[in-house]
Amino acid sequence: MTKYSLLLIALAGFAQAQQGSIAGPVAGFVFDSGAQALRPLRGIVGAATAGDPINSGYQLTAAYVAPRQDSVFGIAAAGSNNESNNVVSTHYFTLNSGALTEVAITGLMAQPERIAYSPSGTAAVLFSNGQAQMVAGLPGSPSVVGSVQLRQGARTINPTSLAVSDDGVYLLFAVGGSIQLASQSGGVRAVMTSGVGASVAFAPGASYNAAVAARGTGAVLIQNVTGGAAQQTLAADDASFQVVAGLSFSADGKHLYMASAAAQSVVTLDLSGNRTDIACSCTPTELVPMGNLFRLTEFGSGPLWLADAGSLGPRVVFVPALTAAQ
Repeated sequence: MTKYSLLLIALAGFAQAQQGSIAGPVAGFVFDSGAQALRPLRGIVGAATAGDPINSGYQLTAAYVAPRQDSVFGIAAAGSNNESNNVVSTHYFTLNSGALTEVAITGLMAQPERIAYSPSGTAAVLFSNGQAQMVAGLPGSPSVVGSVQLRQGARTINPTSLAVSDDGVYLLFAVGGSIQLASQSGGVRAVMTSGVGASVAFAPGASYNAAVAARGTGAVLIQNVTGGAAQQTLAADDASFQVVAGLSFSADGKHLYMASAAAQSVVTLDLSGNRTDIACSCTPTELVPMGNLFRLTEFGSGPLWLADAGSLGPRVVFVPALTAAQ
């Protein structure tokens, strides 16, 4: 065999090995309650399909993925993974190349009712029965940094919406017709009044800018909610604010997105108040950041609807429902 032939064989083997290592693009990750696991959305935005479940080592009843898709909080079913204590438990994972690696967090709330990440995914808040627990140092060095009991007198409260700052120090939440701010040290104060059913969001970074959207209020930007809290109306109240499904800033903090269940649309606002409405052939139930995407509905038997804020956006796209074989 000639040296030329040997070279061709070696190159062919190298190319085959390279092809085997390519997993293809992944648009994001979603929780599949039927499979009790995360699934990747394989392919490019607008042409993605749901991939195979990812093994976490547990049977998950819920999972919350960070905006940058680099970490996950998972709620494991009682007795999952043959744990000796037959109780529900919370687990934290880093997410890299589609693989989950569990990282222990001392004192983590065992059974949160819901979890919300900060805009950049560097902090999170776990909430249950009036208690809000802040976790910071995500994704690589997570730790519990504070806990606040949310009460009105002797009664614990259940916020309609809550948001945590990127440093994990402040918690903004809506209850009744009031927007309130809690700090890591335990203090709570009112910021503004709003319509009932408000959604709140922190902007990314250390500015502590925030936003509120609600019926009767419209969309309001709050400059430095921890200090002067000057308010700027970005959009006047109209029919799209009758049922606000979710609110979130873009990754660069220059745009505000609102999912309207009432108008079946996604509203895009820049900080000058310019507005774009994108219709959806769905009724949004949430607005969950996934990189340049926002998830509008839960993953289930029907199509998964997403808002795309990337270079081709703003637009609304969907991921087809699972087939019987999946």
